[in-house]
Amino acid sequence: MLKRSLVVWLGLLVLAIANAGVREALITPSMGASAGHVISTMTLCAAILLLSWLTIGWIRPRSSGDAWAIGGLWFGLTVAFEFLAGH
Repeated sequence: MLKRSLVVWLGLLVLAIANAGVREALITPSMGASAGHVISTMTLCAAILLLSWLTIGWIRPRSSGDAWAIGGLWFGLTVAFEFLAGH
């Protein structure tokens, strides 16, 4: 379960980076920085929800506690990535 959770998080990371690229290349130049961030945030939220929904059966958490642990892992990895790679 842990390895599968990490694989899915790496997929989320790829989605987030691609989303930022689309925002900077296409959305921000035509709509401005503020609107670009709003649109980008909404599309990334939708992409995270979709990928999570599609892969939860593959990850196979055994209980709701396992699902919460996966969410906590993803949160921790995301915060660590933001502070270590984003700055």
